[in-house]
Amino acid sequence: MKNKIIQGDCLEVMKDIPDKSIDLVLTDPPYELDNCGKNSFLSPTITKITEGIKDIKDGFDEALWFEEIKRVCKKVNCFIFCSNKQITKIMKLGEENGYFTTLLIWHKSNSTPFCFNVWRGDCEYCIHIRESGAYFEGNAQIKKKVTTLPMNNDKFHPTVKPMALIQKYILIGSKEGDLVLDPFVGSGTTAVACQNLKRNFIGIEKEEKYCEIARQRLRQITLI
Repeated sequence: MKNKIIQGDCLEVMKDIPDKSIDLVLTDPPYELDNCGKNSFLSPTITKITEGIKDIKDGFDEALWFEEIKRVCKKVNCFIFCSNKQITKIMKLGEENGYFTTLLIWHKSNSTPFCFNVWRGDCEYCIHIRESGAYFEGNAQIKKKVTTLPMNNDKFHPTVKPMALIQKYILIGSKEGDLVLDPFVGSGTTAVACQNLKRNFIGIEKEEKYCEIARQRLRQITLI
């Protein structure tokens, strides 16, 4: 399974991952959102984005998923992107297990200046859940809880995260040669980041179209 993009439901695929074999989990699961794509007053750009995420707006079973994460990790060490509505549920999972649980923020320096009856969408959230003894390295600069980076302009996936942000979390939570799991790998940014940083990876994605995009991105690395 190592260094492959696997098509399938992560809860089913993870059953084949041995106990205590994963060093780090870094993932961007389906967000739980309200009124996705239903606002007729949105600009054409924003409407296009919300149309693209309609199929991934209902979240996921955080508790069931986290039980598998606890099983496969050597020491629980995971970065989980989430929506505002998922923060309390995911942080509760870490805190109830006695793990260090921290809310991190990606500040989007080029967010759309839109805030009609809502807060401006200039940030996204990532929760770091870490068991005592899990790898956690870096200086005060890299360990800033707020990271300011622009949104990507690529078209790989409607919710793709900046490569620099993913690489930052990989550097903090793993060392060269470690095995990183992304159960919702999407277009493969985590897998590409692992290749760049000399980590091994397992990427799982339910949608075949994104699996192929991820595989193509990885093939391009091998050709460079």
